[in-house]
Formats: sequence, C-alpha cells, structure tokens
Amino acid sequence: MSIEQILAVLRPIEGTLGEGMVAGYDEFMGLPVESRAKLSAGARAFCVHDFQCDHLEKLFAGDERVRLVEHEQLRYLQVSGEKVSVGLRPKKLTDSLRTCNIQTKQQQMLLEQGILGDWAEPDVVHVILGYRLDHDALEPSVEGVYVLQENVDGLLWSHRLPLAEGLASSTLVRLPTAPAEVKVSVKQDVAAKRNARKGG
Repeated sequence: MSIEQILAVLRPIEGTLGEGMVAGYDEFMGLPVESRAKLSAGARAFCVHDFQCDHLEKLFAGDERVRLVEHEQLRYLQVSGEKVSVGLRPKKLTDSLRTCNIQTKQQQMLLEQGILGDWAEPDVVHVILGYRLDHDALEPSVEGVYVLQENVDGLLWSHRLPLAEGLASSTLVRLPTAPAEVKVSVKQDVAAKRNARKGG
C-alpha cells in the first residue's frame, strides 16, 4: 500500500487521532507526581499507552470505520477504508521519530515483515501512531503526533498530524529506504479503571 493510500484512509479522522493521543498523555501526567515517580519505565509506558487507547476508543465510539483491537496485552486502533484498512499502534517517539520499543516478538515481526502475527487480519497495513515530547517545558508535554512507518533499517516515512492547538501544519517527510519490568499491580489498576469506564 502506498503512503498516499494510507493517508487517504486516515485524513478524515486526523484531528481526532491527535486529540486522543494528547488527552491520554495528559491524563497520565495528571496522576500524582509521587505515583508516577514509583513506576518503572515499562509501567509508565503501559499506563500512557492504556490511557491513549481508552481516549481513542471513547472518541471513536459509534464510528463504524474505527474499532479497537485487543489481543492478549496488545491494543491498537483499526481504521477501515473503502479498499484498505490501517492498523495504528500508539507509541512514544524519540526526537528522531523512532519508536521507543520494548523488544518483543510481535514488534520484531512488525519491523521485519510488516505483520503482528498469524492471528491478525492479513489485509491490514500496520503503522505507528506516535507522539513526541517537548522536554524544554517545565513538565514534558506532547510536541507533536505523527503517523509513520519503520522497518529494521530505520524510518521509512512520517506524517505529522494537525493538532487543534495549531501546533504545526500537517507535513509528510519521506526518508530513504531487554524487556523493562512492568508491575502487575499497575496493570490491574489501569485495567480496573478501564472496565469501570466501560461499565459507566
């Protein structure tokens, strides 16, 4: 699938995608400082990812084109177009727009083959829905939200989403072609919060 085809599927919902990513990070930063400080790097990543997925799921509730796919501990957004579908995995990005990944078998398959596993729908193209932080502020904040694609050799292309705050215009950039500890108690707390929302 070409870059243009991927972006054509996502263009009608670009603003909402950015909104959900920013809201999820802001919710995490709204937790007490002492609570955030106790989390391992893996637990922080899990919490932010879960909050972002929750916000995206809520924002797209009732939109038949968009659904949240859950498989074991993996959660991603799937957007259906007329001819193609796009899978979006929320991820934190480095300053150079590379994903900050905990190396897993699924992540390695995605980088090498562009698939998540035999269980995933074969006709879905998987890309990254990433956020990059501004570390110059008093507290880190989302500097930009991007859709991008990468492989084992590096970043293939990136597309910056327009944010409601008017942070930047949408741009497309074409480029040449050990697991952290996650505390079970944190996962359970976040899962309980998500289930409570759904129940309400």
